[in-house]
Amino acid sequence: MTPLEPAPPPPMRLILPLTRPRLVWGLMGINIIVFVAETLLGGSESYQTLVTLGAKVNALIVMGQYWRLVTPMFLHIGLAHILVNSYALYVLGPDVETTYGRARFLAIYFLSGVSGNVVSFAFTPNLSAGASTAIFGLVGTQLAFFYRQRKALGSFGQARLMNILGVVAINLVFGVVTRGVDNFGHLGGIIGGVALGWLLCPDYSVEYGLDGQPHVTDQNSLRRGLPGVALFIVLLVIAAGAATLVQANSPQVKLERGMAAFDHSDYASALPLLEQAARELPSDPEAQYMLAASYFNLHRFSEAVPFFEATLQIASDFPDAHFYLALSYAQSGRRADAAAHLQQYLALVPTGEKADQARQLLAQLD
Repeated sequence: MTPLEPAPPPPMRLILPLTRPRLVWGLMGINIIVFVAETLLGGSESYQTLVTLGAKVNALIVMGQYWRLVTPMFLHIGLAHILVNSYALYVLGPDVETTYGRARFLAIYFLSGVSGNVVSFAFTPNLSAGASTAIFGLVGTQLAFFYRQRKALGSFGQARLMNILGVVAINLVFGVVTRGVDNFGHLGGIIGGVALGWLLCPDYSVEYGLDGQPHVTDQNSLRRGLPGVALFIVLLVIAAGAATLVQANSPQVKLERGMAAFDHSDYASALPLLEQAARELPSDPEAQYMLAASYFNLHRFSEAVPFFEATLQIASDFPDAHFYLALSYAQSGRRADAAAHLQQYLALVPTGEKADQARQLLAQLD
């Protein structure tokens, strides 16, 4: 009679070393506070408000405002934008913070967000803002995590990996067919998230304590991954520098430099820059207007007229162009034309800051 072999012990379930998510809620709170500030300062869809608070504007970055590669992560354009990104952060953030810990989560969030903004800076000229560069970084991080842990997590991990790949594909296709989406920012965020998620991915091992019981430890940390993170930052700096050199002579940069000189009342220095910008941006009303305004402030009224007229051909509802064109016409003796543009100015902004002056001039012309 063969003796029975003892039954194998039941498989032991080991608990992964996880972190209670807290930073993700803080980031959501900061985004909401900044959105409220945008609303109070002129509206989250106001171009001027977005620029003032730090949206990505390529020409200003080229001029040295590199902090605009960070601040767009906290700005949003419209209520739907903040709601969608808040929900995405709510869904994705806790998982990454739980598995990677707070220090690595924060590094991944900020650096992948900057990565997205650097790629956007390099490949698209449009103003952009939003936490989605960092959120796509979290998606990339999950791709790296579930790929590296695909054997340990078995079918569950493989299913999650395929689900995430599907989400990435859908979002990228949606971005291509939808106007106003910063696809390069999203792509840069994913690339940054994959790279950092791979470098900082938890490295699980089983150790035995003094009581002889096994427990899982994470051998990786931000300190251990610091050389790789430092290299990643160096590559970001190089990429931002290369994009700066490529765009240094763009018409948008010439326009911004000219406007900066104009704001300091250095009209003589502003003029050549604005002449180049207006020539290279014939459909940009701001470029035409700023050149006209420079001529006007240099008392070259006859030279200002065609550029004020060009501004109004592009944007007929540009109040200040009507006002200063009227003054330029008056200086040239074209009283009837001056009166017509003063009337158009008053029709557009009857209570504008120059409305009283416009009425007085109109009375004199009549």
